[in-house]
Amino acid sequence: MKAVCLLSGGMDSSTLAYVAKDMGYDIIALHFTYGQRTEEKERECALLIARKLEAIEFVEIGLEHFRKIGASSLTDPSIPIEDYAGEKGGVPTTYVPFRNANLLAIATSLAEARRAEAIFIGVQTGDYPGYPDCRPEFIEAFQRVIDLGTAADPRITLMTPFVRMTKADIVRVGLALGVPYELTWSCYRSSDLIRQYRFAIDDYILEAPAGTIDEGEKPEETAYRELIEETGMKAERFIPKGWIYPSPGYTDERIWLFLAEGLSPSSEYRRDDDEFIEVLRVPLSALPGMIANGTIIDAKTICLVCRCLG
Repeated sequence: MKAVCLLSGGMDSSTLAYVAKDMGYDIIALHFTYGQRTEEKERECALLIARKLEAIEFVEIGLEHFRKIGASSLTDPSIPIEDYAGEKGGVPTTYVPFRNANLLAIATSLAEARRAEAIFIGVQTGDYPGYPDCRPEFIEAFQRVIDLGTAADPRITLMTPFVRMTKADIVRVGLALGVPYELTWSCYRSSDLIRQYRFAIDDYILEAPAGTIDEGEKPEETAYRELIEETGMKAERFIPKGWIYPSPGYTDERIWLFLAEGLSPSSEYRRDDDEFIEVLRVPLSALPGMIANGTIIDAKTICLVCRCLG
């Protein structure tokens, strides 16, 4: 079986491609460029994921008309990327007008030409109900368009396994399938968490990068060092978010909290030999849901999320 997978290089589409592979499909990776701000980085990540999945083909198609059309913060640098406020906030600035119809039309042409049985697209309404082209009704209507407008044999089925899931749900699926989230990239505001083994609980746990303050260090200096050591990234600035007592019942230890912004790869990256760490990049909007459903159970990370998003 063959499936065309829309692969942007982000969290949702990468998880989706792993789902398709797990279902037994050979992957035809379809990647679009349309003048988005992080175009080169997304292409790099999409290629890495496609190689990991041993995709039988990687097809890249340019849609420069989206930049000319504008009206989206993803294609127009003058429009700021904002955190989405939910359905009450209306249509988000990251909405690209009628994008999914454009993408699915091209995916259908490719699927018909390659005799693929399915098209996988990672639309989901759980966190973003304001996107009109992510609604189940739109997907159902486009399936009818495929049925009426193609001579496909075999029939092409539009697959949207995430359509009624939240991003926190998608992360859970991805972790179970072993998606290498450290290789993905999000065009939205995102956060780097780490997944590492903790001997005290004999389990792996998701948490914010953290470490012990060395003698003579300031908390900001520790934050800078630990971010590089654990994620390989450096930050342009650290915004203080106060401090907490993690366990005041038996210790007066304080944990200082920071929001790191302006991340980029660091040449100083040297991970300790005894550390087994996986970096997980997820949108900031997914973190509250991951706390609510028990995916994130580390206390300092929960406090940091509350301080940053509260």
